[in-house]
Amino acid sequence: MKVLALALLFCAPLFSQSGALAQVVLADRVRVDSAYVSLAQLGTLSGDAAMVQAASAVLLGKAPAAGETRAIELAYIRTRLLQSGVEADKVAFYGYTRPLVVGASAQSTESSGEYRSPPDDEGTRRATTPTRVPAATSTQEALQAPAGQNELVCDALDRLKRRLQAKLTPPQGEIEVRELSRSRSLLAVTHGTLLEVKTRHAQETLGKLDYELTVDIDGHTVTGLTLSVEVGVRMMCMVLTRDARAGERLTRDMCEPREHFTTRPFAGLSTVEAALGRELTRALRAQDWLTESNTKPALLVRKGESVTLRAPLPGGGVLSTTAIAMESGATGERIRVRRAKDAGPAVDLLARVTAAGECEVD
Repeated sequence: MKVLALALLFCAPLFSQSGALAQVVLADRVRVDSAYVSLAQLGTLSGDAAMVQAASAVLLGKAPAAGETRAIELAYIRTRLLQSGVEADKVAFYGYTRPLVVGASAQSTESSGEYRSPPDDEGTRRATTPTRVPAATSTQEALQAPAGQNELVCDALDRLKRRLQAKLTPPQGEIEVRELSRSRSLLAVTHGTLLEVKTRHAQETLGKLDYELTVDIDGHTVTGLTLSVEVGVRMMCMVLTRDARAGERLTRDMCEPREHFTTRPFAGLSTVEAALGRELTRALRAQDWLTESNTKPALLVRKGESVTLRAPLPGGGVLSTTAIAMESGATGERIRVRRAKDAGPAVDLLARVTAAGECEVD
């Protein structure tokens, strides 16, 4: 049945007007500052209040990153409506057939498809008073619903965040829980008190999770209200400001901090100080994340180089001499050095690298 439904969906005309309860006029280009794109952000919705409310909350995937542009095909919008429990054949689409979602600082000349004007004659309009939802500028606005329902979902998200923060204990950053979608039964709830948030999974991990809400509505217990979320980690990590080659040492102007949400945490360098003095293990492009794996402590002493060797004297003071590094080393590493021949008999010692070309005997 699911395959048949999808087949009928893609064979259907792009603009269906017969029996439509809601109308969507899709915009040409939309710039969003949220993590996900909702249908309400792509244009203006009008028509039956319940249908408009359900359709406007449907999420259409992740927003493009800074400098990128994402085209959203009309067929994909219809598929997401069906997946979210909204009758796609009850929604008529006008405007552009391929609206573009533009990330921060992005410039795009990509086509947003053909344009179809919405009907103007009174005969095509429904007799009911339309409810209009203007294009939103963020996911929070896009998901705006009756106060009771909004507070109910917010309460569930807060509970999940506290529970998962203590349970998953990420090594870096903090847990963030983002709403993906709500079941039609949950969309219909306008008020109530949240009693329980129960997982549908054997184990709660980072990624997409489904939960069942139990709600008290006017003394009646209602179950089976589904809320889908994405659980990830919000962390601060350094990014590279320009292209750089392997072996290049990081300087202050080469890195800057940026917040990052991910479902796959990594050992990122969280401060400028942590990045300074490290060198790249491979070539990186501008805006790449700086991590423990693609950087390493820069070598301050290289094998075969002449170094200044210092050793503290028992009665105070420091003895300095010349030595040859027998190994390469970064700050704090202990390497083998050999006292230079002109400084006396050759003796191998273990010394700690303290600076470029300098070592100290502990």
